Amino acid sequence: MAYRRLWKRLTMTLRSTLLLVRDAAREFFARFNPLNATTVPRGIAVARQLSKVSLRAAGALVGVLIEGHLQKVANAHGLKIGKKSPTIPI
Repeated sequence: MAYRRLWKRLTMTLRSTLLLVRDAAREFFARFNPLNATTVPRGIAVARQLSKVSLRAAGALVGVLIEGHLQKVANAHGLKIGKKSPTIPI
């Protein structure tokens, strides 16, 4: 019984986090890159659907989307990324 409540709380937290990330991403990406203003929210919508099947996969997808965008922003501003093998470029 306690596990069921904990699982429900975790899924609700993930869903609310995805909504917050979606809203923040729309505003942020629209400001810096009009192309990503549509790409990232679509990816987040896919992640929301994917969260019904696998929370880990949904989180990985959102992480890749955000990392790809931040990589583009860093390149645009001339910043060097210290990660040896960045995620697949978007």
